[in-house]
Amino acid sequence: MNLARHWISSELTMPDYEQVAGLEHFCSQDCSPEQVSQIYREAKKSVEDTQAWEPFGESMCTFTIVASPPRIPDPRPSLERQVRCAIAEEPVEAGYSHPAEAILAKAVINQPREVIEWLVHLLTEERNYGLVGDILACFGRAVEKSPPWWAYNIAENALLSSSVAVRDSAAQTLELWGTSAALRILKKHDESVGWLRNYIEEVIELLETA
Repeated sequence: MNLARHWISSELTMPDYEQVAGLEHFCSQDCSPEQVSQIYREAKKSVEDTQAWEPFGESMCTFTIVASPPRIPDPRPSLERQVRCAIAEEPVEAGYSHPAEAILAKAVINQPREVIEWLVHLLTEERNYGLVGDILACFGRAVEKSPPWWAYNIAENALLSSSVAVRDSAAQTLELWGTSAALRILKKHDESVGWLRNYIEEVIELLETA
């Protein structure tokens, strides 16, 4: 179905006004072609049935039906629901693949913008930091072979999280990617938690000698 917009306008002299007045009726709803025709007929009849307008005749009235492109549902809720359900059914563990990785890998190819927006939303709004870390880990694995340029921005922002669990997941993700871009991000990061700082330093040393 199309999101059909029906604009019925008529420039008619109204009894209660000294000047020409306009009547505009705007209706937005999901309509089939049959419903569009029905609305047209009803609107046309409503004008014809108005006594004040009868002397001016039907020719004074214009009816314009404009159909907009089909409404495309926002895919982010579906993506989020799939990933959350996959993680709820099976824990994310180091060294083991996870069903959420396949979901994210497909989404990165088919709807990258939605993936970016959702991950940014997670990093800024989600307070279940364990879940954020798990999703970030699955995302990192999903794009391991060829991380898109924007994936590094996601990982770098994750390193700025107030949650050490999210920062740890970001560091592990960058280690997994093992690229020069990942190394630069890790070297720029100033970690405040001792054990995580030690881990990042070890990763930096490893990547520099690789």
